Amino acid sequence: MSSNKTANLPLNKKLAPAEWVWIALEGAEDTAIAVWLGLLVALYVVVQPLLGSANPVLYKTVALHTAAVYNFCALVALALLWVTRRRYWATSTLKIAEAVRWVLVFLALILSYSSAVTAHITVVQLILHTFECILLVSAIFTTAWMRNERAMHRYAPAKPLAVTQAPTAPVAARRPSRKR
Repeated sequence: MSSNKTANLPLNKKLAPAEWVWIALEGAEDTAIAVWLGLLVALYVVVQPLLGSANPVLYKTVALHTAAVYNFCALVALALLWVTRRRYWATSTLKIAEAVRWVLVFLALILSYSSAVTAHITVVQLILHTFECILLVSAIFTTAWMRNERAMHRYAPAKPLAVTQAPTAPVAARRPSRKR
């Protein structure tokens, strides 16, 4: 007996063109969040230690351009979340997870705009951006869980009829007897 939940998913299922559009929109949403997270990590883990103290003017220029790109990615991610929002409303659990994902991404966007780009990063800015990264990673894991649950809900095998619900043979209609 396999404990893998995805073992029953059809791998050779033909998708309708509308399904491909949804897959493309979700892929663009994932890409926007991944670029946002990647640029945050690159800026504060790689670029800031290399350029922060050596050349503060160059670091501020790079940070401003990077911040513009990841803020744009944040807005694109929120727009795509709004477009694909009803896709996960099949069950109440997925609705709640969708709301949690919205809150995570929106809080990360607020943290993204809450600290100004300066030549020298402060401890408060580093804490805010670390928390922003944690929120984005949480949103990514929530999205992955939601897609797995949606697939399980969509491709679940049909449940057999219970014994009490088993169809019965049709009863021949009887005419009432005529009185003579």
